[in-house]
Amino acid sequence: MEITIEYIKQILEDNKGSHEAFVKRSLESKKYYRNQTAITKSNAVERRDNPLRQADNRAPHNFHRLLVNQKIAYSLTVPPQFDVICDAHNEGSEDDKKANQELNRNVKRALGNQFPRNAKRLGVEASNSGLSWLHLWVDKNGKFKHHPVDPIQIIPLYSDKLDAELDAVLRIYEKKGTTYHEYWDAERQYIFTQKDNDKWFRLEDEEVAHDWGRVPFIPFYNTDEGFRDIDDYLRLIDIYDKVYNGFVNDVEDIQEIIMILKGYGGEDQAELNANLRKWKSIALDDAEGSIDTLKVEIPVEARKTILELTRQRIFEAGMGLDPFDDRIGTTSGEAIKYKYSLLKMKSGLMETEFHFGFTELIQFVLIHLGEDPDNYSEINQIWTPTAIKNDLEQAQIVAQLASVTSKETIAKSNPLVDDWERELELLQQEEQDQLRMEDDFMPDGNFDDVLDFEFEEIELDEKSENIFRRLLNRILDKLGVKR
Repeated sequence: MEITIEYIKQILEDNKGSHEAFVKRSLESKKYYRNQTAITKSNAVERRDNPLRQADNRAPHNFHRLLVNQKIAYSLTVPPQFDVICDAHNEGSEDDKKANQELNRNVKRALGNQFPRNAKRLGVEASNSGLSWLHLWVDKNGKFKHHPVDPIQIIPLYSDKLDAELDAVLRIYEKKGTTYHEYWDAERQYIFTQKDNDKWFRLEDEEVAHDWGRVPFIPFYNTDEGFRDIDDYLRLIDIYDKVYNGFVNDVEDIQEIIMILKGYGGEDQAELNANLRKWKSIALDDAEGSIDTLKVEIPVEARKTILELTRQRIFEAGMGLDPFDDRIGTTSGEAIKYKYSLLKMKSGLMETEFHFGFTELIQFVLIHLGEDPDNYSEINQIWTPTAIKNDLEQAQIVAQLASVTSKETIAKSNPLVDDWERELELLQQEEQDQLRMEDDFMPDGNFDDVLDFEFEEIELDEKSENIFRRLLNRILDKLGVKR
């Protein structure tokens, strides 16, 4: 199919309504993330005409940013690690392990130092907009590159198949007064420009072919239905802001004591205030004049209760942790896991969707490395959540399972280890150093003197001698010494 200006215009027309609605929702969520909630919209003109309502405080509360950052910090502070296993090297031999380790090092180098940052940006964008997009390319130096793209710039085109494969992407952005339309399919990139809404041009000189064999854009969904995080608590934030700022405005607008004067002999309010300050009295002209006071009660307890309940509902609906919940600080063990249950559940929904995106990312890396992704059916992802936890309890579990669990599994589960592959390399190096030390200690490999050791010289009792002998035998067995 030929990609023409008319075809691009038809795509824009067909997706106009849905894309505009998506852009509106995305921008709304990002405003709340930047603490620009609904309460910040000023209506000062309306309040100016009401003499009893002059205060107009508009202090927003950034619950949305807190809840999003909690989820992203929990899931992506430590970005997922990848364990790619080639189908041809899946027998478990030492050569297979070395080949897979070398491949994983190459994958890690290709992802580069920007991967942790890009992973977090994808998470924040997906939480705000419902999904995020990652663009991939190879720079002029042949390096694999990837970077998030603002989802409001993207119109995806999917196939009519049940699995809805991504057929193409239309990216729209403005630069120096010109609107650019980049159309990407599985083979090449087409560029069209638009000026003054009517003047369209095709930049054939800047169009390039690529060798990916697939569209170089990856969607990362927040949930399976692409919902935003804020959908569950936006109105609750508005209620909290409204009640809080209404209370602050009332405190400023309404005096605790209002004076009611009858037959006042002065001319204006300023004279009244001056007499009160200087003489502590007020002159009344009328014999029947009087002064009364009216005390206005502000419903403090009712508003305090509403604020507390609304705050609680925000963190329940947002599936997060209230940082001012004093009970968290005194919690340990299984209770900590219970406190994090809602946050873990919300993060798990995003991780499930991101799993597909990161798998596709690794497939792009394999293509860049000259490998066929179809030969790598096993791409494992290791997610390490960041949360308050009982490291001692985890370490005890690891220690108890060490004798019946592989070193690789222990390294992956160790709470003190961030890079399990590096940990295995260090363990292997330590074992080699230990063997060299033993060889230096007994260079001729003769253990006769050790085996003929006389325990009488130490004067051990029978029980201790048996324990020592069994320990010595276990050491010799581990060293492979024949006795």
